[in-house]
Amino acid sequence: MQIFSAFAEFVGILFVACLQGIKLITTFVPNLLIQFLISMYLNANIKFLRQYSQLTQAAFGELFGKSRTNIDGWERGKAKPDEAFQLALAKHFNISMETLLQKNLNANPGLLKGDQKENDTIKAKDELIKILREQVKKLEAQNDALLSKLLSDEK
Repeated sequence: MQIFSAFAEFVGILFVACLQGIKLITTFVPNLLIQFLISMYLNANIKFLRQYSQLTQAAFGELFGKSRTNIDGWERGKAKPDEAFQLALAKHFNISMETLLQKNLNANPGLLKGDQKENDTIKAKDELIKILREQVKKLEAQNDALLSKLLSDEK
């Protein structure tokens, strides 16, 4: 249904363009078709990646600082996500922007599985960095306490 809706919109725009006399063959049609295919894959891939992660729309949105409504609209093709979200999504799943925008991940889940080991490594590194930052904060607090004690002992 989503593909039919997007295609109907594409045909409608094409019809309006014909009425306005735009040079369709050389510029308008190829660009419009490219945009149509990109939005079709992007919408489907957002949904696939969310389901692949086994997350609700709300949890998936929270992961990227977006609302459930945003995710729902993007999955259904009612809106287009901003470029920052697209980049964050590609980075999080360790896929290229080309894969995100031009490949059907649902039909080719192997495009992700080859990257899963690397994704796990990235997540482990992120967790380790988080733990190390917490330890640094504790050490800084201890250092500040010792410094304060030394300064108060000198007085």
